[in-house]
Amino acid sequence: MDDWLELDLSDLAWEVSAKIEVRDGRPRLTGLRLDPKAGRDAVISSDTLRNFPIRQVLMAAQRAAYDQFASGNWSEKPRPGQKLSDEHLRFVAAAHAMALDTGSSPAQMIMTVWKVSRPTAQTWLRMARTRGFLGPSSSSRSGDAAERGRQL
Repeated sequence: MDDWLELDLSDLAWEVSAKIEVRDGRPRLTGLRLDPKAGRDAVISSDTLRNFPIRQVLMAAQRAAYDQFASGNWSEKPRPGQKLSDEHLRFVAAAHAMALDTGSSPAQMIMTVWKVSRPTAQTWLRMARTRGFLGPSSSSRSGDAAERGRQL
């Protein structure tokens, strides 16, 4: 994911682009570009930056990353009965982390990405936990990065 993503932030006076890179299995904002919208003569000042809605931009960037990843390059869906590889379970853990980062359901993210049923998604999550790619499940942020046994 090396390209700049145009963010849909129509209420801002700026066209906002974000550069997202995967680091430690999660999409991370690594660049931000501001350009005045057509017909506007705007200058970036300290007031512009101080009042810039960075939280809104981060949330839009996470959504864009989620959308791009959900339709992008994940591991191939294993065939029924095929043993799940560590590589595939790393992708499952990355999908889990991305879902948590965007406020989505990890099982739903896995169902969307690989077009599998909820029981299959839950089995894959359980296997990722068993093999140490996710930390123990908790009621808050299950499998959070701080709880993970192995790095992605």
